Amino acid sequence: MQPKGDKVQVVTNVVTEDGTEQETFGEEFVIEKDGGEITELPLSGKKYQYVFAATDIFGNTFYSDMATFEMIMSYDELLKNPLPDGKCAAKVTKLEPYDQ
Repeated sequence: MQPKGDKVQVVTNVVTEDGTEQETFGEEFVIEKDGGEITELPLSGKKYQYVFAATDIFGNTFYSDMATFEMIMSYDELLKNPLPDGKCAAKVTKLEPYDQ
């Protein structure tokens, strides 16, 4: 959950296997009184990497470690047979420092 009043903009940077990069910016929004949860559209592939970046009020940007994960179940499989709370549809295969 994000704290009330935080401004959030989701930026997705996709790098395909051939090295092509594409950056997509979501609409900026403010977390309302009950907090908020960031979700994403279904993933169509099997292997992904992600890094979280946060910029503070002074303009400093901080990055999380980079996680590599592989999907165990597809989106269609999850629609047919949803997992119970606490169960994951992916497994982390590598966690490493992110070098910008």
